[in-house]
Amino acid sequence: MEVQYISRPSKEGFIVIGAGLPRTGTNSLRIALSHLLNGPVHHMYYCIENGQEQNPFWDKALDGKIDSNGLREAFENWGLRASVDYPSSYFYKELIAAFPNAKVLLSIRDPESWYTSVKNTIWAGHQLGKRFPLSLFYYLNSEASARWHMIDKLTIHKSDGRKGLFDTISAGKEESVKFYEEWIDEVKTTVPPENLLIFHVKEGWKPLCQFLDLPEPSIPFPRSNDAEAMQKMFEKRVRQAYFAVFCVPVLASIFAYAGYKAVKHFQIV
Repeated sequence: MEVQYISRPSKEGFIVIGAGLPRTGTNSLRIALSHLLNGPVHHMYYCIENGQEQNPFWDKALDGKIDSNGLREAFENWGLRASVDYPSSYFYKELIAAFPNAKVLLSIRDPESWYTSVKNTIWAGHQLGKRFPLSLFYYLNSEASARWHMIDKLTIHKSDGRKGLFDTISAGKEESVKFYEEWIDEVKTTVPPENLLIFHVKEGWKPLCQFLDLPEPSIPFPRSNDAEAMQKMFEKRVRQAYFAVFCVPVLASIFAYAGYKAVKHFQIV
């Protein structure tokens, strides 16, 4: 479902900080908040669409080189109204410091369902990227390589000793559910209850609009099946990788040979 902004009076600036983990309905929330707030919402898709700018920024943030002031400046320059999903939700504490008047939205789902969803989508895609031909494609494509490096840094090893998201998925369901529940508890402990909405996308517009003090739209709440979209994206990347790794060199060789034969022909003539 494409985002279509609608004209309605709303609070200005950046006003919603998503603190939920990936695969908790964040893409549906991205679309819903874009409608409600009439502007862009940060999400991993935003990083994919603006890779040359986003990849180095979040890479620096993950190295601790961008503080809350740097986040505020960047989000304001990008004209964002809200944020959900990784990488921004990983920095929800820093964003609270950057935007103290913003409200915090914690998206949730059943922990075991969450584990299965992460394992079958973003974790599976990450594993696929480690294997040929995608591994070589990422190596040869500078933007894809930078995004891969950023996601690796975000989800694998942490300098502060914490496990990353993909570490826990690799460890199995029990460790993953524990990671999920500890994340939820941490957000609840960090954010004052009056400034926090714990939200499941099945609840629809009502609690979200009440929390933000905005009228409910007349359109249905977006239900984005981005698991299917991700599968198609991974398949497309594999096709691109095979073309780049196998077809391009073959075509280059054919054209080079044709050029060589043409030169020889004119030399003979």
